[in-house]
Order: sequence, then C-alpha cells, then structure tokens
Amino acid sequence: MTLILMKLEREHSKLRDKLDEAHTKIPLKTEEIMSMRTKDADLKEYISNLEATKKSLLGRIKVIENKESVLSDIGNKLK
Repeated sequence: MTLILMKLEREHSKLRDKLDEAHTKIPLKTEEIMSMRTKDADLKEYISNLEATKKSLLGRIKVIENKESVLSDIGNKLK
C-alpha cells in the first residue's frame, strides 16, 4: 500500500511539474505570437511603402518619357 502511494506521489509530482512547465511556456508563446504579429505589421507597412514608391517612380518615368518624346518631336521639326 505504501509503495502504491509512493508511486502515485511520484506520478503526481511529474504531472505537476509538466503542468508548471506548460504554464510557463504559455506566456512565452503568447509573447512570441505578439512579436510575430508586430513584425508582420511592420513588414506589411514596409511593403506598402515600397509599392507607393514604385508607383511614384513609374509615374516619374512616364513624365520623363513624355518630355523626351516632346523634345524629340521638336528636334525633328527643327531639322
């Protein structure tokens, strides 16, 4: 009977340790998730900024191409 109680106490102790470990890991995982969400939001903002810059640069290229075309037409008319 005493042997059974000792085994049960050991098993209970192991389970309690596992439960304590799980409770310790939960906040760490939560912090990890929050950190990943923050990084994800930062990356989305960065991508959005890059897309806006790309759009702006493409617009500027179009303006330059139009100016080059006008200058070329003027050059051809002067010849």
